[in-house]
Amino acid sequence: MRFLIVILKLYISLLVKKSFDILNTNKYIKGYVLIYTVKVQESCDTVKKEFEAKVKEVGFSLFDTYNFTKILQGKGCSVKKEIIVFELCSPPGAKQALSHLPELSVYLPSKISLYEDNGITTLTTIGLDDIINVVEADEQFKAYMKIIFENIKRVMHSWDK
Repeated sequence: MRFLIVILKLYISLLVKKSFDILNTNKYIKGYVLIYTVKVQESCDTVKKEFEAKVKEVGFSLFDTYNFTKILQGKGCSVKKEIIVFELCSPPGAKQALSHLPELSVYLPSKISLYEDNGITTLTTIGLDDIINVVEADEQFKAYMKIIFENIKRVMHSWDK
């Protein structure tokens, strides 16, 4: 319930100001990072091939992979660009999240999207830092979740040159 109250407060504050700003390719609304984005020089094919190994390097496992383009085509809808979504799992992280704040289950497993945007390979995920900052939870739990998010970002930055 407390998580829903925090989200409702955030939503109301967004309705009042409706200020949108794009900075450093991350999507911001009134100072909150909603989508964390990394652009890399490697091809989407290279990232797809190397993804599982990069995930394992930070202690996660690859839970599942979805090709939304193919899924939607199978449902009669056409999407022009290929969009792949990887689901990552950190069992200890999931246990912490579900034990401390079960409302976070809507964000599990963690996801990273891969697609090409104007010829540039792009990786995106949910901006967990600001979500963790606004929920009511003890500082030890928040610190642990920030480490989890840092590991997700490490995966995304694996192809930085």
